[in-house]
Amino acid sequence: MIRVALVSHLSEISGAGIALLRIAKSLNPQRFHTRVILPGQGPLYELAREQNLEVVVIENPEEGMAQASLRRKFKLLKRRGSYILSLVRDFRRERIDVAYVNTTITIFAGIAARLAGKRVVWHVRELLENPSRGMRLKMRLIEVLSDAIFYASEAGMALFPAHRVRHRLVVRNIVDVERFLSPNIPPTLDEELGIRTGEIVITTNGVFPRKAPDVFLRAAALLSQRRPESLRFLLVGPALPDHLSFYEQMKKLANELGIADKVSFTGLRTDMPAILARSDVFVSPSRNEAQPNIINEALIVGLPVVATDVGDCRKMLRNGEFGEIVPPDDPQRLADALSAILDDLPAAREKAQYARRCLVEEFTSPDFWRPVEEILAAVAKGS
Repeated sequence: MIRVALVSHLSEISGAGIALLRIAKSLNPQRFHTRVILPGQGPLYELAREQNLEVVVIENPEEGMAQASLRRKFKLLKRRGSYILSLVRDFRRERIDVAYVNTTITIFAGIAARLAGKRVVWHVRELLENPSRGMRLKMRLIEVLSDAIFYASEAGMALFPAHRVRHRLVVRNIVDVERFLSPNIPPTLDEELGIRTGEIVITTNGVFPRKAPDVFLRAAALLSQRRPESLRFLLVGPALPDHLSFYEQMKKLANELGIADKVSFTGLRTDMPAILARSDVFVSPSRNEAQPNIINEALIVGLPVVATDVGDCRKMLRNGEFGEIVPPDDPQRLADALSAILDDLPAAREKAQYARRCLVEEFTSPDFWRPVEEILAAVAKGS
């Protein structure tokens, strides 16, 4: 039995966190024992418990050092040191074979694994474009520490090829198909989301700069000016600690654009299958992405999708076969694509249904996780 510790740097629910739980849940239990390690008891901890995963908390402040005062930085460094030592003890006590590090944002779990004499698999989920000097140093350290690197996208591998690492693999995000094929839509959902009877619902997720909700809102304003339909624009996601002022700016922007009465800021939601099933179109207007799994989730629901041409989004939409592709930071082109979908919504839904059938067949294949499992097994053996 190969014992794998999957370490997340956040206890909040995010695409990376959900993907980590999905890997922990999907590995063959006859070959792998998985243990999820989180830095705090947040929503991701509760979600892991709901999925009957083994999950433990090793406390680590979810706080960046860049904006901290000098005194606070010293305290954080001390806490980081304690966190590393706690991980070392856990890896040894639990006889972990492989530490699976879920992000390049922090390197502490990789350092702890090496101090404990354990193998390291790093999952590069971020697109490391134009890295700073500090980030380049971190990338070199990750390359040195890693026995294998998994990438969330081909774009991510191209930006950080790590040729000295023996095992490298692009791991496609996968959807928990059962959750999204037949989601339960409670009768109170419309009221909770501010949806009025007869409205066409256009949804996006993530209210922070990289996700470009400002572009979504400007496109919404343009679309509202030219379409006779009643429209509802949903922005799903919480006000993140580092982006509280930006969240408020987006609310102000909706008001300035004259569409505040058509826009719902939902806050944190854990019922994305139901929200997507209640929507008519999903939009990913991001400025930067690797392989956003929300696109797959929307397609599994059977929802028409518009995404910007960043990261692997074009490949995910099969060069337009599964959905519409527009340039980033272009509200006009996004509004045009949405208008074209609304001109013939049945045809857009038929395209989405075709994508749904293809992805369900792919994601339910028993061979989907085999490449990941073979690399984990090879790393555990030191080969």
